[in-house]
Parts: sequence; structure tokens; C-alpha cells
Amino acid sequence: MKIWMMTGCSSGLGKQLMPVALDITSPQMIEAAVQRIGTHFNTIDGLINNAGYGYRAAIEEGEDATIDTLFQTNFFGPLRHIRQMLPIMRKQKSGVIINISSAAAVNTFPGFGYYGASKCALEGASSALAKECAPLGIRVLVVEQSEAQLHEEMARWLKKSRASAFSSEE
Repeated sequence: MKIWMMTGCSSGLGKQLMPVALDITSPQMIEAAVQRIGTHFNTIDGLINNAGYGYRAAIEEGEDATIDTLFQTNFFGPLRHIRQMLPIMRKQKSGVIINISSAAAVNTFPGFGYYGASKCALEGASSALAKECAPLGIRVLVVEQSEAQLHEEMARWLKKSRASAFSSEE
């Protein structure tokens, strides 16, 4: 049996073998979750960094605290998680790391520059990591949601933000 650890899977994935509370922005929670899974199963074969945070704002209008949360969730948190997982995978001489990204990493739209930048950073780090890990038997992959999915997601965000703007004025 292969043991995978996946972030950002609070719903929609069916049964989970061993749910573990994890705030991807908390180094202590990441360390505890990896130790718990590693100790329980004595192995971790793969990591899927799926946790993500969206933010819609023009570059000029971005708020520092929200931008920080975005990058902590979409970039720094996944890298911390990877750093916790690598010693286990290196010892096993195998493993797979999958970082979920977005088409916005390479082609974003007005109002989504910060989101696109966070995903671009994750992809850049993943590219270097793949080269660093290849000799160790560890594969690193990036999965981008399609541009069609990105358009649908952005349309939902826009619709939601308009709805909340309208409802707050009533």
C-alpha cells in the first residue's frame, strides 16, 4: 500500500485513511503531521501540496497582511512541508512530490497578479527541486489547472465578490 499525504483536502475526496489537522502556514503543525503519519505508517511515499489560497486585488491595491497569508499558504508553507518530507523520502530512496499550481503562474489576469505570482514562485522552486531530487530517486511534478478551469474559478470569485459587495450595500 502506498502512503500519500495531501494538503487542502477538507472535502470532496471521499474517504480518507488518516485525516490529520494541518495548517500549512504553521511550521509546528507541518512537523507534527509529518511525524504522526511517518511514525504510524513507517513510510510516506508521496506528498500532494494542494492547499491554496486565492486573492483578488490590483497590484496597487494589495494589502500586505493578505499578500503575506497568500504567499505563506501557496509558497512558503508547501516548501516547509517539502523540507519535512525530504529526509523520509531520501532515506527510502524514492518518493513523489506533486505541487498543485495554476495556469495563472504563467498567464494571469488583472486583479490576480498576487495569486499568479505565488503560483509562479511555487513552480520555479519546483523546477529547481526536481533537479535536486532526481539523483535521489524522488520525482517532483507540478500540476497546473487548465486555463478553462482558471477562467471558471475567476468567474466564481468575481461573482462572489460582486454579490458580497452588493449585499453589503443593502
